[in-house]
Amino acid sequence: EKLPLRIGRALRIVLACGCIWFLSLVFYGSFALIELGWLFEVSPVLSIPMWIIYMALPLGAVYFGIEIVLSVVERWHQPFGVIKSSDSQVSDSEQSR
Repeated sequence: EKLPLRIGRALRIVLACGCIWFLSLVFYGSFALIELGWLFEVSPVLSIPMWIIYMALPLGAVYFGIEIVLSVVERWHQPFGVIKSSDSQVSDSEQSR
């Protein structure tokens, strides 16, 4: 809230780009695990191929990347401030409990 809006936006975008860069490394690196799981590995307990389990890595990276982009868009007008939603409003009687 103490940063000027333009600097806050720029900083938010830089941070988001850094996170997306890291997620792209996770996404790219997970394909080596998936390939190994595809060729050789089977879970001893579940008896399913490990590539199915390893798919959580790239899918999670993509999902988290989408969340980061949506966060930047949602917070465009207030990059580091608190966003108040209508769902989070609590009446005075509920706060005093």
